[in-house]
Amino acid sequence: MKKKNPDNIEIIKNIFLKHLEDNKMRVTGERLAVFDFVSKTDEHFEVDSLFADMRHYMNKTKFRISRATLYNTLDILVECGIVKKYQFAGKAFEYEFVKDIKEAHHHLINTETKKIIEFQDKRIDKIKRELEIKHGVVIDSCQLTFYAHNK
Repeated sequence: MKKKNPDNIEIIKNIFLKHLEDNKMRVTGERLAVFDFVSKTDEHFEVDSLFADMRHYMNKTKFRISRATLYNTLDILVECGIVKKYQFAGKAFEYEFVKDIKEAHHHLINTETKKIIEFQDKRIDKIKRELEIKHGVVIDSCQLTFYAHNK
């Protein structure tokens, strides 16, 4: 997986700001704080763990971010494609900051260790292209998750 770079983060932040503007939503310090915190997160996260992690961060700022604001801001980030929302094997929703909006990846989850392995495979991209041609559509997104256990 590619690591985030500062230029990419600014591009992604501008997508978020434009989405807020286009949908006549206010740019608030709380929303920006959630974006900044999430953009520094490299792992999948649940809302509860993110909220707990943000408590220390919130103590350093003048913002008090409620759980509702966190959920609402995550929904906005999902709407504009900056954050992906997953539900693996019926568990609580997990979120992931998109490091590169144009670069899709998939998941392999070890059900014993709970480890999530992200991967890319050109063969999946080929299947997507073939499906688009065959059915005359444009695939906007796809989510492939394999569940595995140790041998």
